Amino acid sequence: MLAIYFGASPAVDAYVAARTFPELLMNLVFAGVLGYAVIPIFLKARASESEDEGWRVASAILSLFLIVVTAVVGAGLLFSEQVISLFAPGLSGTTKELAIHLNWILLPTVVFAVFAGISGALLNALGDFLRPALNGVIVNLMIIACVLLFAGRWGVSAAAAGTMLGAVLQVVQLIPALRSKGFVYKPQLSWKSPLVQRAVVITVPILLLQSLIYGRILVARLLASNLPPGSLAILNYADRLASLPVLIFANSLNTVAFTALSEAAVAVNLGRLKQALGANIRMIAITVVPSSLLLTFFASRIVRLVYERGAFDAQTSMTTASVLTWSALGLFLMALMISLCQAFFALQDVKTPLVAVLAGTVVNALGSYFLAAEFGIAGLGMGATLGVGFSAILLGVLLHIRIHGLVDSALARYLGKVFIAATGANVLVLALSAVITSYLPSSWENSAMYSILLFAIVCGLYGLALWFLRVEEVAIFVRPFRRLFPISRS
Repeated sequence: MLAIYFGASPAVDAYVAARTFPELLMNLVFAGVLGYAVIPIFLKARASESEDEGWRVASAILSLFLIVVTAVVGAGLLFSEQVISLFAPGLSGTTKELAIHLNWILLPTVVFAVFAGISGALLNALGDFLRPALNGVIVNLMIIACVLLFAGRWGVSAAAAGTMLGAVLQVVQLIPALRSKGFVYKPQLSWKSPLVQRAVVITVPILLLQSLIYGRILVARLLASNLPPGSLAILNYADRLASLPVLIFANSLNTVAFTALSEAAVAVNLGRLKQALGANIRMIAITVVPSSLLLTFFASRIVRLVYERGAFDAQTSMTTASVLTWSALGLFLMALMISLCQAFFALQDVKTPLVAVLAGTVVNALGSYFLAAEFGIAGLGMGATLGVGFSAILLGVLLHIRIHGLVDSALARYLGKVFIAATGANVLVLALSAVITSYLPSSWENSAMYSILLFAIVCGLYGLALWFLRVEEVAIFVRPFRRLFPISRS
């Protein structure tokens, strides 16, 4: 909706700048940083003490973080101008003034995010994954509704208002689910509880670590704010598309896997932990890899299909696609990095991933700075992929040493098959499209129907390739159909 109504305008630059600090704080919550502390502590309290003790500890943790975040939000509002200058130093004039105004609307949403984040972690620990997963959907729907209804009168502030409304509603929809599980929030601060103290000790370094994971976006926005007007908006549009495979597939898989990893770590069962981690990596690969390569190979077509209408013109579309191409290449590495970090968190080790992600952030910052000077805004996507790749590889090596074996021959073969199938499907359809397009009228070649048809063919070829390569996950799905339609395969 922002693309249609505002394109890559300075107003969207202001909106993206104002969202940066709230997004950083909310990512600490919704990416599971509080969940990494809450789930193990909550499960331990229920296992070692009682269900009531688990809820008491949960109330104490929630109270503590609500106080801290409310103080941070208050400081951020008081120093709004300094916050905008810190995260978008290149903004000036009316664009900066608008960003400061939007900060006053967006920053308070973080308080609701903390409540929703911890509540979602508790529900995940008890096996309820649906309600927490609806949070992002609710916020996006409210943003769309407010932009449609009020953009003409409020401008880009309508999107900020939608964000606030969505933040409130996501808390409202979680409360009944919590009550059904037996949790009634009672404000309290149990400072003397060893479990509460342990939650604080675990959370502080994880907060810093999650900030570094989000650092790839911070680095890109800091540098983009010094590029020509509209660069922040273009970067935001590309990031929205690039993040879809992670949001749709990887985050959900990692959320479910972390509970299994935590239970294995509490039971001191490394074999079970390796099995859970390996299964999660396989599922991430089979879903995120093809999505990542589809965004890479068909970046221009996807950007035109999603954004190119209204105020979003062809030149903006071309520039956005150049950023998306490079950003999408690092999606599997990003999802893998988060999964590996979770394994360390389950083992109560936050120092190792902290160092590894910090090293990747340095690589990202240096790479983005020099590549942006050479390639413009597309260089920011290149730098981000370099940084996350460095962190993922380093974490994989360190975890392999820590748990005495992570990547065995079976997992390596599996990943190889997925990459071969995904690359082959995308390259083949891209080549066929280049040939067929010359015989098609321009109206059909640029139509949404033709683009969707190409994407469907890629998905079909990818599935067939996995089946012929005997990937087990596909075989399980195909087996019922083979009983109905027997096919001989040598």
